Amino acid sequence: MELHQIRYFAAVARLNSFTKAAKECGVTQPTLSQQIAKLETDLGRVLFDRSGRIVRLSEAGKAFQDQAGRILAMVDDARSSLAHDPETGSIVIAAIPTVGPYLLPQAIRRFQKTSPKARVEVRELTTAEILRSVEAGQLDLAVLALPASGESIETERLFHEELFLVLPAEHRLAKKKFLRIEDIAQDNLILLHDAHCLAGETMQFCSSHRVEPVSTSKLAQLATLLELVSLGLGISFVPAMAAKGDHDKRRVYRSLTGDKPGRTLAMIRNRHRHPGLLVERMKEAIRFLSATS
Repeated sequence: MELHQIRYFAAVARLNSFTKAAKECGVTQPTLSQQIAKLETDLGRVLFDRSGRIVRLSEAGKAFQDQAGRILAMVDDARSSLAHDPETGSIVIAAIPTVGPYLLPQAIRRFQKTSPKARVEVRELTTAEILRSVEAGQLDLAVLALPASGESIETERLFHEELFLVLPAEHRLAKKKFLRIEDIAQDNLILLHDAHCLAGETMQFCSSHRVEPVSTSKLAQLATLLELVSLGLGISFVPAMAAKGDHDKRRVYRSLTGDKPGRTLAMIRNRHRHPGLLVERMKEAIRFLSATS
């Protein structure tokens, strides 16, 4: 069993494709297939079901995947610890787009006070992308909204955040201080694209109260959503952290009475990877900001 064979296996398992895995690993597909075949011979088990168009893990492959992730994480951590001074190393952190602009800059600023020589790489990804990247060992730390699950995912809850209703300043309900979910049943609801968990959280809340507003645009950026609300094209729900930082008078925010929509934010990391000094310092910075939210 060779380390490069395990890397090839992990890539195919994550991408469900020998072709994509070969491209990611920088080898030809025949070479990758041959090395995985040798790994299967060494283990005495078939790791992939190759009968369909999509390559899937066999039961033995599923059992081996967690161990492979652990081996690769340990090797990467060992290499990193020997190659870098902890104070001058690097950290890769990610967040979902409805968290990144509001939490990460402050967290990084606080982190840099304790680790001024460290390099921080920031990525803004959807929940699904974050989970795949953490499982693959490509991220040191990430912040997202729960639920979040995976074989290698370690979760630390941060805080619960309310979702505020945002209305155009000229909306018929804008002058009312207290609103119910039923009040907006006939309004156009502007949402982020389904890839963003905020859209699912919003629709789930509405459905749980038997309210089905008319859904219109589905967008990639929260900033675009807010501009469309300002133009009177609809209403929406946004996280409290976004609402608190918005001072545009073309929009008003309201907290619903009774049951309120919300989400729970959390930090996640790969539990097989040793966090190291820089990750622990970043976690402390995020915890501090979460405690004051």
